[in-house]
Amino acid sequence: MFKWLKQKALRLVRTGSVPKHVAFIMDGNRRWATKSGMKKFQGHSYGLEKLLEVLEWCLELGIGIVTVYAFSTDNFKRPDEEVNELMRLFLVACEKLSAKKSEVIAKGVKIRIIGDLEGFPAAQQEALRNLERETEHHNICTLNICLGYGSAEEIVKTINGIKEKINKGILTAEEVNQSTFESELMVSEPVDLMIRTGESRLSNFLLYQSSQRTKFMMITDVLWPELKIWHMVYIMFSYQFLL
Repeated sequence: MFKWLKQKALRLVRTGSVPKHVAFIMDGNRRWATKSGMKKFQGHSYGLEKLLEVLEWCLELGIGIVTVYAFSTDNFKRPDEEVNELMRLFLVACEKLSAKKSEVIAKGVKIRIIGDLEGFPAAQQEALRNLERETEHHNICTLNICLGYGSAEEIVKTINGIKEKINKGILTAEEVNQSTFESELMVSEPVDLMIRTGESRLSNFLLYQSSQRTKFMMITDVLWPELKIWHMVYIMFSYQFLL
């Protein structure tokens, strides 16, 4: 009965306008763990399982680009125990997100790692780049995973990259415009729908991409591991209603 209702609801959503690019700030893993009587860092494992589930919903809805905020530049400031646990979890995540292990990814999801991995251990960097190589031929949906990412840093890096191209003669100053800038961003596609769980902050995430072009932003007080298909359906209907 549940599966039938879910499929019916998703089909109904697909009769309306479906966003091309949806971004998620996956907040609330630690609070959910505390609420559930676990250690804070244990919540991230459940958060990973929720990501796979949400990605399945996005595929069923026909969403072409999904961008998730997995680890910000500020997350390096957390206690060493938690950062080390997150680094361990990234190795687990790479295994679970492998097209050889994940039915969702095998359906045609291309994985892109967005951000600066310089602060990550070599094993994690290699595993993440392997994920990209393994899925580079997939073309049904793109999953942008933001790691070591901050929007302010992205903008500065983009400006410096354009300056370098001008200095090398690859670009002229006259050729630099809004389109040039946007094409040089780590995430060049504008965000249609931004969803944040847990709180109502943007947290230095895709600030330029969502500054003017985001058609609708749904902020929910549901913690990330608690997100259900019915929350997603409600958000999508709200998005369509307010277009």
